[in-house]
Amino acid sequence: MNEVIDEPLTSTVRPGKLLIQTNILLKHLILPSVASAQNKFAILTLRVSSLAQLSVLTVRVIKSFPYRTVKYHVFQNVDITTVTAGEFLEKIQALVKTGSAFRAYRTVSLDTIKIYTKAHGSKSMNLVINFDDDAALILSDLNKTLQEYDIQNETELSVFNREAYEEFKRNPEEKW
Repeated sequence: MNEVIDEPLTSTVRPGKLLIQTNILLKHLILPSVASAQNKFAILTLRVSSLAQLSVLTVRVIKSFPYRTVKYHVFQNVDITTVTAGEFLEKIQALVKTGSAFRAYRTVSLDTIKIYTKAHGSKSMNLVINFDDDAALILSDLNKTLQEYDIQNETELSVFNREAYEEFKRNPEEKW
């Protein structure tokens, strides 16, 4: 008779240089061994759940487009398969409200996320924001996951006020 055993197993995985503790659900299917002379059991291990895709994302918080006031923050261990754009925007807004490094940025209403560049991709000539293809690069549906927007490990995202962006896009004059 075949027997199925569910066991949680703690494992350590190393994506890049990070060590992450995860719980993996394994199913052991015990089958009679044909090759064994003593008719022992062979254990066939099947992986049922996949590991979360943890990524490192760099966020560029933009206060002013004309003065090129930008502050960077690196988010590590972001699960891009489950975190939605809205949840990630809330996490950034909470960081700006509570982080001492972002004290000058608390007056800006951050309401938009846009992909600045992907890993190993070309960067924009503009140092502040990527003006290319707003329809594809702006995360407009906040209910979609980051992976649905094709965000991968080491992607740079810009967070800014949409009205200030539209005004700067009409007249991209830098004052500094």
